[in-house]
Amino acid sequence: MTRQSPLRSLTTDELHEDVALERQALQDLDEIDYARLGWYTQPTSGKIPLLDSVGRALPPTRDEAQIRRRHERYPEAGVSLALWESRLISLDEDAHRGGKETFAQVLSAGSLPPSPICSTPRGGRHLLFRQAVCTVIAGKTDGLGPGLDVLTNRCVVPPTPGYFWIVSPLDAGVAYLPYWLWKLLPKFAEAPRQRSGTGRRFRFKLDEVLPHLRRLRGSRAGGWSASCPAHDDSTPSFSITIGDDGSPVFYCFAGCSFEEIVAALERLAGIA
Repeated sequence: MTRQSPLRSLTTDELHEDVALERQALQDLDEIDYARLGWYTQPTSGKIPLLDSVGRALPPTRDEAQIRRRHERYPEAGVSLALWESRLISLDEDAHRGGKETFAQVLSAGSLPPSPICSTPRGGRHLLFRQAVCTVIAGKTDGLGPGLDVLTNRCVVPPTPGYFWIVSPLDAGVAYLPYWLWKLLPKFAEAPRQRSGTGRRFRFKLDEVLPHLRRLRGSRAGGWSASCPAHDDSTPSFSITIGDDGSPVFYCFAGCSFEEIVAALERLAGIA
């Protein structure tokens, strides 16, 4: 079956349209499909990971041979995505706790790029996004308001009974968190991975490149946001903060590498 990718940003109506029953064919995605997307999974009973013979949760895996062995041993098990290991987060909209109304309020701050959406048995939604590497998002019940949880550990997905893909991972690649949404999410602290410059010396001064950045503006948390200089950026997805040692920290939410960012900044500073 040929699947067409949605090209428009998702609207509130589209996010809540009851289309799950029309797309039950997407229920056939399983752990092998997820593993080939680079995602880790765990077998579950309800929402709880299955335990091994000594009472420990079966660890997340994307090893296809191990997945097949688990299928044979636990044929009735459900499936949960191991979000942290897969570098994903999920927004969990609980309809019975006012999540739809809260989500409509959140969407008033910006639009969402196409990304996988899964319906849940009680009329809610799981919305998947790539985890930003510069910060550690904190999982929190009601993290964005009543009924809109932020999941960073695990979330149940098809083919678990009662769960259906509304926007399949095969329809839309998993989008990075848009900057406006990232700013709203609860966070622990800056993560060590890809701090993009802390402790490094650059061939340019920050005040030499700031005036050349498009859509530059200050951020509430300190630092700046701007259009990324390393790609054709129609919305500000480039973050600049100052590390504890006083050196700049660069990050692109669209996924540009540190080397690409520095090269682009050097061009702005007139360095060949």
